[in-house]
Amino acid sequence: MTLRSPRGLEQHLLGLKAGDKTNFSLEPDAAFGVPSPDLIQYFSRREFIDAGEPEIGAIMLFTAMDGSEMPGVIREVNGDSITVDFNHPLAGRTVHFDIEVLEVDPALEE
Repeated sequence: MTLRSPRGLEQHLLGLKAGDKTNFSLEPDAAFGVPSPDLIQYFSRREFIDAGEPEIGAIMLFTAMDGSEMPGVIREVNGDSITVDFNHPLAGRTVHFDIEVLEVDPALEE
């Protein structure tokens, strides 16, 4: 699983030096995007036999068609149908940052 940083984070960090402090907020478009209904998938309970009983809110890893792993959040369990949300858990939310730069890698400074 690959973790990704919010899209707008880097622009707020450029030029900061060790000891600098800043705080800011990123709206959904600049952070993790808005939720996409295309990333809500429905599975049969039979597909979860080896994983045990799915719990609402649990994050599970699923294998994508290309073999990579994707985290999905169990949103609903209704009879034989299980709803899984593959949107980033923070999609659609404003994300707030309070940052103190502890160190800057000299090799990365311009």
